[in-house]
Amino acid sequence: EDPDAKFELTDEYVKKNFNVDTVDDYKKQVKDYLEELNKNNKTTDTRQAVINKLQEVCEVNLPNELLEARTSDYVVQFTNNNCTDGTTLADYLSKNYNGMTEEDFRENITNEMRTSLTTELILEAIAKKEGIELDEDAFADYVKQQMEVYAYEKEEDFYKANGVDAAAGEAYERKVFVCNRALDKVVENAKVAYGVEPKEAE
Repeated sequence: EDPDAKFELTDEYVKKNFNVDTVDDYKKQVKDYLEELNKNNKTTDTRQAVINKLQEVCEVNLPNELLEARTSDYVVQFTNNNCTDGTTLADYLSKNYNGMTEEDFRENITNEMRTSLTTELILEAIAKKEGIELDEDAFADYVKQQMEVYAYEKEEDFYKANGVDAAAGEAYERKVFVCNRALDKVVENAKVAYGVEPKEAE
């Protein structure tokens, strides 16, 4: 083949490789995909910007007992999911996390949990103030959707993947669901300015 030859996109090529009939159909498919990707990225960025702002302006008293309990639960869950056949957590971390020690691992998780719990407590307070409660039907739809996305056949397996046991996982997912509804409420009412510096957007 001539390395300098120019590639030409043809109906025959796109039909064979992209399951569309014409080049125009292919271009529309790409355009729709990019627009949807941009929309999703914008939504994610907006929600994260709102979370960052809430963490900045809200004062939260995070009990040490809650932080320690959530960290310990995560470490147990991580160990149960990854340390099988007699492998210890120390061995697993050393092999898969560039020699990380259990102490460093726990410190990292504690920092992550501190941020996560701070956001959670803020959103729980907002949910309470706004009268946002768990909608059982909507929650069931959410669980079903998550199970389809992550290929879980049983609800119990889905919940076990998100807690030290099924009961803890379900309680956590119920809390996450309400917090997300609270975040939706804040995002709906937030004034978001795109393409400006953070201080200008405040």
